[in-house]
Amino acid sequence: MTGDGTDDYLWLSPEGDLNFWENIHKPPLWRPYGVIYKPGALVTDRRNVHLADLTGDRRCDYVIVNPATNEVRMLQNTGNSGSSFTFVDKGKVFNGNACNPPSKSKSMSADCELESALCCFSLLCTCASMPLSSRTNPSCSHSHFRGPER
Repeated sequence: MTGDGTDDYLWLSPEGDLNFWENIHKPPLWRPYGVIYKPGALVTDRRNVHLADLTGDRRCDYVIVNPATNEVRMLQNTGNSGSSFTFVDKGKVFNGNACNPPSKSKSMSADCELESALCCFSLLCTCASMPLSSRTNPSCSHSHFRGPER
């Protein structure tokens, strides 16, 4: 979340509130921040929320996928100042149009790369420390975190 390259612990409430514990490299201790983002009316089902570094700055961005249209809205994590995080609403960053899978001889378009990465995040995953733009085969090899069901 902070861009320092370490895996942090994140949990989404049923309403989509993002809770954060920073990895301070002293297991089993974590620095609790509590709720760092409340989406309000933007989220009606946390299953539509994903966390991914879509900008390549090593910070998890808050991503909302509309299941009816596959449109993707991004709230960019622009960093923290002390215990306060800032998320900037970038609006729709993917229009939901399907891409044909690229052949091995063709490079992926930006939309296909984003779509492939979001397919990977069908469960809430921790943020990859490697920028999306440097991956050649986006896959979800990170730990899956799911909060309690309603």
